[in-house]
Amino acid sequence: MKKLMLMMFVMVLLVGTISAAEWDNKLIYSNNDLKVELKNWFGLGINYGSAELKSHPSINYVKQVGAGKQVVMWYDFNFTEIYFNGLGDIELINVRKGELVERNWKYVYFKEGTCKDIETVNGTINKCSNGEWLDYNLRDIPKGNLRIGVEVEVRLKDHLDIIWAIAGKKIDKHAQIIQVEAHGVSFISSGSSSDRIGARIKIVSPNTSSINIITITKASTVAVSEAYVLNDTDGSILANASFSGDNATFNFELFNDT
Repeated sequence: MKKLMLMMFVMVLLVGTISAAEWDNKLIYSNNDLKVELKNWFGLGINYGSAELKSHPSINYVKQVGAGKQVVMWYDFNFTEIYFNGLGDIELINVRKGELVERNWKYVYFKEGTCKDIETVNGTINKCSNGEWLDYNLRDIPKGNLRIGVEVEVRLKDHLDIIWAIAGKKIDKHAQIIQVEAHGVSFISSGSSSDRIGARIKIVSPNTSSINIITITKASTVAVSEAYVLNDTDGSILANASFSGDNATFNFELFNDT
């Protein structure tokens, strides 16, 4: 009987420890609410690590972004140990309506650029590569330092509040983005009318035939590398192409419903 009671007591302790792993987590805010520390107050109060918002200068700042797939928000994580399944789903709130919205999104991480010495006939030069965002296909928060962001398919006129969840706790001090037009972006186009939208171009096809060949040429003064064809109804991307250099041109076929 004593052995049975002891086993039941141990089982209760184990269940309590497992369930306490996240329900007892607490986020501590600092640095004007840009930084959060994750602590667990069950037992001795473990400090797992911190995450600091780096995409925004303050939580009240509304970040301006273009339409299309954009890395819109990121945190610098610094954890003492791996926290398995620590990254939850993000929530996207339409600020104008106060409603949840569905968008395609994914986690990404930033890979730092590298520098190396290259021997040439004129001597040694130091060549550096730029960093890049890569897919982060895990939900674990790794040990050590890593910048983790979210890539969101931003639609025209979006004004979104982005809420992260870390270790089962939503970050209450979150930040916003807004899709805006950028000035000074110009394209040379034929066979279409065009509106300037950030570093993208919206193509409105003429209704003279069922198929239209649209030609877009990027001027050498325009500091963009891609053009997108966007659905004017929901802002989704219908087609896209990359410019390989200054004055580069590409053609695409746009099929009309009429």
